[in-house]
Amino acid sequence: MRCPEHRAAPAAEPNGGPGADCPECAEWLRAERRLAELAGQAPGPSESWSGGLMGRLDEALGRD
Repeated sequence: MRCPEHRAAPAAEPNGGPGADCPECAEWLRAERRLAELAGQAPGPSESWSGGLMGRLDEALGRD
């Protein structure tokens, strides 16, 4: 398995999994975990934004 394939694998882990000895894979996984952490802390869209989006989707689909 090559690094990009390993990185895409759902069980990609630097400790004992494929790529465990690859510094680039370990760094990629640290960055991926940090991004997931930051995304989980980000506030979601406001109710007015979500309502507007749903209204535009309903309009585009011809719903009332």
